Amino acid sequence: MRQVRSRRHPRPASSWMFEREAHALRAMAHPKRLMIVDLLAHSAATVTGLAEELDLAMPNVSQHLRVMRDQGIVRAERSGHAVRYRLSNPALGGCCARIRRILSQSYAE
Repeated sequence: MRQVRSRRHPRPASSWMFEREAHALRAMAHPKRLMIVDLLAHSAATVTGLAEELDLAMPNVSQHLRVMRDQGIVRAERSGHAVRYRLSNPALGGCCARIRRILSQSYAE
């Protein structure tokens, strides 16, 4: 017998995609990393620039960036001697901003 799927509910993503999503969300599940995502959503930045903006030590910023780079959230681009980081997909910044708006609305109620 053939299963009939509702048109309202799309076919779920493969388990591999859910695993990938979980790894990416774990990589961003730190307040400082979310702040880095927010900053990179506006423009590319160096470790030094991010460290100054977030009032963090450069090694801490580098470690946060490495975790996110390993999961494909950010990418590094060399420009002369400087290395600038940017979001691998600019939509990530919008997703995080939407979550913050939803949470702020929930707390306001």
